[in-house]
Amino acid sequence: MATNLITVKDVQEKSKDGSSWLELTDENNRTHRIFRRVQDNDGNWHDLSSKYDMIRNSENRTLRLTTEQKGRFINVLDVEPVEPAQTRRESKSSEERDAECRLKTFTTAYAKDLAVAGKIPTDTILSWAELFYRYLQGGVSISDTEVNEAIKKARAIEEQPAPKSAARRAAPARPVESLTP
Repeated sequence: MATNLITVKDVQEKSKDGSSWLELTDENNRTHRIFRRVQDNDGNWHDLSSKYDMIRNSENRTLRLTTEQKGRFINVLDVEPVEPAQTRRESKSSEERDAECRLKTFTTAYAKDLAVAGKIPTDTILSWAELFYRYLQGGVSISDTEVNEAIKKARAIEEQPAPKSAARRAAPARPVESLTP
């Protein structure tokens, strides 16, 4: 048996012919397949079902894999996290990421609506969305200077004459041809 330390880059759940497994991709782009149950060379069965939740959430974590060569395959017999899960709290939970995504989507949509209404120029949508996002977060206040600069930029662009596009020109009316021969 061998022990390998890997840093997980990606975790994917795979299935084929009624069998399912997890595929871990490490920092060297090597793939490690983790089956729920696997048999070692001595005929002993190793059940990894209880560790599947930990393995699914192991992205960007270091794991210790106990492996064994069986024919041309390398079987993973055991998986253990190198650092305890509770000390690793630098990443956001899925609920926090979802809430942040909804807020960013909302502020971007609001800025887009202002651009469609002609209140702000379209090339400033993202800067306005970022300004709205920071304001709604409450942790960072927006200074009057930032608001005034954004308004000045919007007015400067608004005062520029709009280029005439071909789409705005009226197309000449065409006579309707009869459908009867």
